[in-house]
Amino acid sequence: MRSRQEIELILSTEIKTAGQRQKDAGMRLRQITDDIPSGIPAPDGPLRLRQAGTDYRAALEDLRKALSRFDDFISRGIVPDDVGGWRVR
Repeated sequence: MRSRQEIELILSTEIKTAGQRQKDAGMRLRQITDDIPSGIPAPDGPLRLRQAGTDYRAALEDLRKALSRFDDFISRGIVPDDVGGWRVR
């Protein structure tokens, strides 16, 4: 069984990882939109924008889930199934 501190570390690491993924996806999306100074995208522009938008939304959802899991653990003591049980040390 994992200690409370181990679970907090796992969940806070998930938040950091998801947050970095969201930042990276946001930068890619901004880079793509900045590459379209005229507002008229290149032939593959709409596809690139759609893919970047999809990646950004997925990254935001992952961050939301990570924050929710951490909050559930801290505020209500709910341990996610994939993290394992814990015992007070």
